[in-house]
Amino acid sequence: MKKLLFILSICLISSCGVLSRKQTQMIQDLSMSSDSITYAPSMIINNLSEVRQERAIYYCASLNNDKLHKQELDRVYATVNKEKKIAIKCDKGVNVLESYLRVLRSLSSTIRYKSYGTEIRGMGRKLDSLVDQEDIKTTSYFSAYLTESYMRKRQIYVLRKFIVKGDVLVLRTCNNISTLLKNEDFTDLIENERKGLDMDYLTYLRTKKSNIESDKEYLRLKAKIDNTEYIRRRCISSLNSLKKAHHKLKILLVDEPEDESKTADEVVDAIIDLNDQCLKLRKLYE
Repeated sequence: MKKLLFILSICLISSCGVLSRKQTQMIQDLSMSSDSITYAPSMIINNLSEVRQERAIYYCASLNNDKLHKQELDRVYATVNKEKKIAIKCDKGVNVLESYLRVLRSLSSTIRYKSYGTEIRGMGRKLDSLVDQEDIKTTSYFSAYLTESYMRKRQIYVLRKFIVKGDVLVLRTCNNISTLLKNEDFTDLIENERKGLDMDYLTYLRTKKSNIESDKEYLRLKAKIDNTEYIRRRCISSLNSLKKAHHKLKILLVDEPEDESKTADEVVDAIIDLNDQCLKLRKLYE
């Protein structure tokens, strides 16, 4: 019985290549680092909407006509609501990327295959406590080992197939988001808010006396506009890093390169660059 189970286990392990612990960690690092990228597009739109709404209050405060005052506030409110809907649409597109990264993280987790072996080992211990026969004990432990190995094999098979399709998805999604963020209309939108804030605050100062609170708010809004531009640029850099890192990972895990060690080093370098870009992006959210 022992010999048979040993032979079966050797056949099972040799029938499929396995991912090393380092390779598995690469996948986990890539998927976890990229989380901050998915927040950027809608955050940019929401930040600009907030600036537009706040600067409108400065402008309205300078108006002497109550009707015009209310009309201006209503106009800004309607515009902000439209922009919120645009932000929701951006989120839907980004959610595709976010969902892929979440599933990738789940598929590469060791918990997915170890849980089956752990469960069977637990059942084996219960059986061992009732039956004190060596073959029964051996069978329970080998069954757990075989189950864990088989689930590991299936996990790697599914993971490689998933990464192949995911490479196309990551490329297209990253390119689409980058195109949106690089669009001239998008950059003009940020610049318009910068100029609009300056004009509206000057109009406010001509009719109202300056006070500490209004000055603080003006400076806060200027900083938010600058921060929004930084987020836009950093997000574009992070998307490029994600594309590169994911494609390198796909080459390493699926294409079986001739110089595997060199490709592995390239993947590590790409993920380090991705981590660096995403960390800088995450700090801009604080």
